[in-house]
Amino acid sequence: MGPKVTAVSGYVRSRGKPAWIGALSRIEETLAGEAGTCISL
Repeated sequence: MGPKVTAVSGYVRSRGKPAWIGALSRIEETLAGEAGTCISL
């Protein structure tokens, strides 16, 4: 999980918008906030 967090935190810092880490098989749940990990400032 470490490399994913490093990559997404760089994205969040550069864009100023939240990003999510989650399984593609659960994309609907992730976008609804029911699964995955949200990284934001």
